[in-house]
Amino acid sequence: MATLSFYDFNGSDMRALKQYNTGDEAVDNALDRIHSLTLSGPDDWNIPGQEFDDWLVEMIRAMERLPERHPVRSCSYRLYTAGSHWRWEPSRTAEFYEKFTTELYPLLDSVEINPPTIDRKPDPVLQKWRDRITQAEDLTSRLHLCIEIANSDHSPWMLKDAARKAATVLRTYEKRNRLNDREYRLIESAFYSVQINLK
Repeated sequence: MATLSFYDFNGSDMRALKQYNTGDEAVDNALDRIHSLTLSGPDDWNIPGQEFDDWLVEMIRAMERLPERHPVRSCSYRLYTAGSHWRWEPSRTAEFYEKFTTELYPLLDSVEINPPTIDRKPDPVLQKWRDRITQAEDLTSRLHLCIEIANSDHSPWMLKDAARKAATVLRTYEKRNRLNDREYRLIESAFYSVQINLK
């Protein structure tokens, strides 16, 4: 799966980063992901169809996490009508991206953002992980939790990345009977990164 680092942006027309707070954590995480996937202006977009496929999959996943009647989801139909996009030249993907973001940007900009002091409804999936992570004391249970988080569409990007890296570290030492101090600290540090990103 490609990440944003695959995309050739020259940075001349980047939208500002934004963190959404609508009162619903699940909606906020979906909007955050959609926003991060469309930071580049159309003039900076330069990816061929095969890499565009990865972007398209990520965008569809984020859109489908929004409530069915959410205004931002109203432009998602474009994502399902891209056609044989894996054969597209960068100019075709740029044309698609421009049409999509022309419709999307006003919808994102119209989302009302609450002050950070306003409480929000927790994402039930993330809340389940928060409850479980405090009980995960042995290496195996930690590994299974990290794998679950890394593979879930509900995971915000930074949490997913931290869980993926932690799972790689934990898997390395899963069957070891004894760990030295350096290995123990490495495991604790990797798992702590997941805990921090889950808060």
